[in-house]
Amino acid sequence: MKSPRTLCVVPARYASRRLPGKPLKELAGRPLILHTLERAAAAAAVDWVVAATDDERIARVVREAGRDAVLTPELPSGTHRVAWVAGKVNCRFVINLQGDEPLVPSSLLNALVARLSEGDAEIVTAVHPGDEAADYIDPNCVKVVVDSRYRALYFSRAPLPHHRGGEGPPPGGYLRHVGLYGFTRTALSAAVELPPSHLEEIEGLEQLRWLAGGMRIACVRCDFAGVGVDTPADLERVRRMLEQQREDSDAR
Repeated sequence: MKSPRTLCVVPARYASRRLPGKPLKELAGRPLILHTLERAAAAAAVDWVVAATDDERIARVVREAGRDAVLTPELPSGTHRVAWVAGKVNCRFVINLQGDEPLVPSSLLNALVARLSEGDAEIVTAVHPGDEAADYIDPNCVKVVVDSRYRALYFSRAPLPHHRGGEGPPPGGYLRHVGLYGFTRTALSAAVELPPSHLEEIEGLEQLRWLAGGMRIACVRCDFAGVGVDTPADLERVRRMLEQQREDSDAR
């Protein structure tokens, strides 16, 4: 395999409870997974992009489009799938980009790599400022609190930070977690070996396992709120957004 400085692995499973065959769903004339791979490949800080899948149908579509794909064994999570690929590649940094994020800005991937390069955190992730009351109390919207260096103190599905004596979000809003990660290769290898933590089991958030294991997670503030595709409604929403982006580009 190649020896890139920064590897971006895009885990993609065919099985999906709410949207079976999700990576191959059509968006603007192409399968969803190809849009995500294209965004990753456009990031200047990323040297190699590869799809990691356990399904030959996905691998075939990716390869026929001229992109790289690796078939992995059945593994517990997308993070384990990324680590399995990274374990076979001589790289320094690894980006874990979910295959259902076809609108992720390439500039955000560059920012994650730049933050990793600072060397004071083994893991990086993205956060987006929020102030909407509905998202603040929505358990599907993960919140994070950070220290003075923008390193994560805690992630939660609960309203965080709690606005004592007030209703709704605190003044100044809160930080929403955007679910993509960058790791040093060494940290990724260690992360998948950690046992589940009590807080992870309570919240259902794997990053709490890493915090409990003493790993430092730096956060990069961004304008991208995350536009993942989990349902047919999400697919239609992203399809409209892509069409709007194309119209805006043609109008310039």
